[in-house]
Formats: sequence, C-alpha cells, structure tokens
Amino acid sequence: MTKSSRSLTAWSLFLGIALLQAGVGLQRPLLGLRAEAAGFGALTASLVMTAYYAGFILGTRYTGKLLSEVGHIRTFAGLASTASSIVLFQGLWVNPVAWGVCRLVFGFCIAALYVVAESWLNDVATNENRGRLLSSYMVIAVGATMVGQYSVGLSSTAGFTLFAVASVLVSMSLVPIALSSRSSVPTSIPEPLTFRALYSIVPTGLVVCCFTGMTIGSLVGIGPIYGAYQGWSSLQIANFVGAPLVGSL
Repeated sequence: MTKSSRSLTAWSLFLGIALLQAGVGLQRPLLGLRAEAAGFGALTASLVMTAYYAGFILGTRYTGKLLSEVGHIRTFAGLASTASSIVLFQGLWVNPVAWGVCRLVFGFCIAALYVVAESWLNDVATNENRGRLLSSYMVIAVGATMVGQYSVGLSSTAGFTLFAVASVLVSMSLVPIALSSRSSVPTSIPEPLTFRALYSIVPTGLVVCCFTGMTIGSLVGIGPIYGAYQGWSSLQIANFVGAPLVGSL
C-alpha cells in the first residue's frame, strides 16, 4: 500500500467519522428537548437514554465476529444505514418504549461503526504516523460532535426537520467509506480477554476508564434531559454538553 493510498484512505475515514459524529452529536440535545416536550418523566427519559449505552456495550462485544464474516465496508454500510433509519423512526414515533428500543439498536450500530473505523485506521497507520493519525481522528470526531450539538438551534425540536438532518448526516458517513481506495482490510479474530485478565495487566487504567465512562455517560446522556427540564434553551443545552468537548480538545 503506497503512502498516497494510505493518506487517501485515512482522510476517507476522517470524513466518514466527521459526518457520523455530527449526526450523533445533533441527537444528544434534540432527544432531551423532544422528550421533555412530549411529557416523558425524568426517570423514563433517563432510562431511554441509558439504553444507548447498553447497546453500545453489545456492539463492542459482537462486532468482531461481524467483521470477520462480511468485512469492514459492508459492515459499515449496513450499520450506518440501520442507524440512519433508527433516527428517522424516532422522529416519526415519539414513544418512550419505542425510543428505548431505538436507542439500544442505535448504540449497537454506533459502537460497531467506531470499531470498524478505528481498526481500519489502525491498519493504514504506520509506526511513524500512528500517533498523529489517532490524535487527528479524535480531534475531528470531537469537533464534529460539537458542530452537531450546536446544529440543534437550526430548527424547532418539535418538528421532524432535525431528525431528518441527523439521519442524512449518518447516511452520508458511509459514502467516503464505501468509495475508499482500499477495498478490503485484513481481518483477524482477537483472543477473548476477560475483565479479570485486563485488570491484572492494567488495574489503574481499567478503574480510571470505568469512572471516566460513568462520568461522561451521565453528562452527555442525561445532561440534555436535565437542561430541558430546567427550561434551558437549545443553545444553553448545547453549551452545557459541549463544554467537556471543548476541554478535551
């Protein structure tokens, strides 16, 4: 694989992830505001948002097998299309049970898409540029998420427009991936690693990651709901959930 081909593939991945993250970011404040407007109780809305992370855990567990059977491009295309459809369905049927199922499936899809993109990026990286590529990936992903969150003010959260915009962004994320110059990526089946085994290797890192995940998950998942029930505007909620992203950059 030539240097120019590696660079083109990396930028295709960056563009795809940027579009995906913009769609994901737009949903964060949108769903909280729409749930409040629809009269979801605070506990109900929180459980709906928590379903996303349950799906995310499942996605990280089963994506490896999916990749080994159908490959990176088809996995990304299929799951991006599914995630896009889920976004539209949420706008069509505002119901807490339906939303809970949607968030579960959406979380699975997003986790799998991350695994596809990051494993693919790791494959095109070399020992000389791996750190730069991964840091660029994170900056682009976080920046796109912020753009998506602030896009919630472009239209009324009571309508269907913002759901359609989020769906379009998620759908478009598969275009640069599908048209990548790299048609296939070598796939290997990783050996299972239990939490006990991982803890024995990096105990501090595992504990820190767990607490960091709980902190971030509660803020980005429940933060928009808190803001909506406090009567904050779309911009204020976007500022609230976007502040940690600014700090991470």
